[in-house]
Amino acid sequence: MEDRDRPDSHRTATVRGLGVARVRPDGVIVGLTVQHRADAADDALTETARKAQRLEALFREFGIEEQGWVAGSISLQEWTEWDESGRREERRGYIGSNRVDVRLIDVARLGPILAEAAGRTEASVDGPRWEIRPENPAHDEARRRAMADARRRAETYAQSAGLSLGDVLELVEVGAQPTGLAIHQSSAGRVLSGYTPTLEMPVHSEGLEIVAGVQVTYALVSR
Repeated sequence: MEDRDRPDSHRTATVRGLGVARVRPDGVIVGLTVQHRADAADDALTETARKAQRLEALFREFGIEEQGWVAGSISLQEWTEWDESGRREERRGYIGSNRVDVRLIDVARLGPILAEAAGRTEASVDGPRWEIRPENPAHDEARRRAMADARRRAETYAQSAGLSLGDVLELVEVGAQPTGLAIHQSSAGRVLSGYTPTLEMPVHSEGLEIVAGVQVTYALVSR
């Protein structure tokens, strides 16, 4: 049986569509690490704890509730330096460190917090990581655009074959974010330990994107 004589139900087109939507973040996570070097281990840990307390006091000044931050890690390591004369590593003391991850809903406060944390505690900064929640409307907008893109592609193929699109037979989301928050890592807010800023650190969250993908199978019908 020639192709033009086949039943329409046997003729399909499967395409993938891509949709992109720009979005402002719902929040931001930033990691702040304080450290102290000392000859004795207990001195390194004690001063590190004092810096961590000053960091928490800073959070309270900015009105961040305690559930908004969490201690990520506490460590104590030997502090060594290369001794050129002896051609070997020599122990100089210990380095204590304490990392805290803080979540902000008001993204505008991120710059001032980074500046104050670096100035008051010499904190090193990891982040920011922008949050986009599953219920953000940008997700649905990206999905609609992905579906429209899939249909445009399928219509082009169908017209080139002298056919028209019929019903959607199968629809599969591809490349979707797992359930939970979408996290976008950025290096815009990195601050080196020991940096004392005279101006507020500029941190911009514009231009984040949500990407949705869909695979759609359409029936093809005669014109």
